[in-house]
Amino acid sequence: MILERLIEIIIIQLLRDLMNENRLHVGLLAGLVNPKLAKEINAIHSSPANTWTLDDFAYEAGMSRSRFATIFKATVSITPG
Repeated sequence: MILERLIEIIIIQLLRDLMNENRLHVGLLAGLVNPKLAKEINAIHSSPANTWTLDDFAYEAGMSRSRFATIFKATVSITPG
């Protein structure tokens, strides 16, 4: 039980370090490093039953639809939909 908890703490610290040092360039964690994308990703996770649209995503991120879609795809490497 102690070993499992220790491994969990090490992984969390590793992920925090990667995010803090800006060493994540692609993927969901890279999206969470970007402040605007993080707002949108957190909104989705807090309301998963919502029927999200591209307009909703862009609004949460404080961007236009096209800018949001472009940045999301480049950062997370999947389309927002």
